[in-house]
Amino acid sequence: EFEQAKREGVIFHTQRGVRQFRGEAGRVQGIDLVGVKRTYDESGRFSPVYDSDIEETIEADSVILAIGQRANLPFLSPADGVETTPQGTIRIDPQTLSTSAPGIFAGGDVAFGPRNLIEAVANGKQAALSIDGYLRGMTPALSTRIRFRQLRTATYQMPAGYELGPRVSPPSIPSERRTGVQEVELVFSEEQARAQAERCLHCHTQTIYDAAKCVLCGRCVDVCPQHSLKLVPLEQVAIEDSGKERLLDFYAPEADGQPLSAMIKDDERCIRCGLCAQRCPTGAMTMEVFSYEDRQVVPETVATAAI
Repeated sequence: EFEQAKREGVIFHTQRGVRQFRGEAGRVQGIDLVGVKRTYDESGRFSPVYDSDIEETIEADSVILAIGQRANLPFLSPADGVETTPQGTIRIDPQTLSTSAPGIFAGGDVAFGPRNLIEAVANGKQAALSIDGYLRGMTPALSTRIRFRQLRTATYQMPAGYELGPRVSPPSIPSERRTGVQEVELVFSEEQARAQAERCLHCHTQTIYDAAKCVLCGRCVDVCPQHSLKLVPLEQVAIEDSGKERLLDFYAPEADGQPLSAMIKDDERCIRCGLCAQRCPTGAMTMEVFSYEDRQVVPETVATAAI
């Protein structure tokens, strides 16, 4: 939205705070602004510090305040028994997402304030588990099992040109064609959506390095298109003394007095192309995919009664 607003000619006045609105006869005429030295304090809380040496007045005949968002809860009444917080959110148990009213659960922005979409999805999953437990009359619990699976190097591949495609924003209606209240941002076509989806780096797939199999040939370092791998002498790596001692205790017997090296990887550069694993002659570098499976744990007493 920020980039789109700039393209449409919106002017941003950064590091400014509103001191007061100017007006006459019930109509706004301008805004007095003051400089801002700092927006957040050391703990990350909103605590602006203003600079009175910087003052600015902007003429205006209308003002729209857009300083955040909050839940709209006027539909709740005391008879509902759903308590709210001073911040205007629904009071919940953060573990089960249950409210003060039996059988009512809440999550997402209405319970925690503005959050990322993925956190709302996670809340929906937790709420479903809690609702199921509530209806069964039991305390819900999840058992998580983590899985790692090594991929076949010979068949591993990513879509052609996936790392070259630029990030594209969804199309929008030109400003001169917007009338009334209508949706401004449109949706991708199927072709555009597939092209953007192919840019995914599959973060659940990672290169796994087995130092015991490495022969220090350096092929993985040479073939990496992003220069995200590097082999360096161990003495050049900054490691705490206790950590270096553990490394030496583990590898020294096999090193047989030979100098040790360390494989350094920059995960922010890695594009999961798999070339390092394909080039490795000993299988020291592999591609492995991570996944996890959640299973509901049902107490034996409940399970026996159900049977």
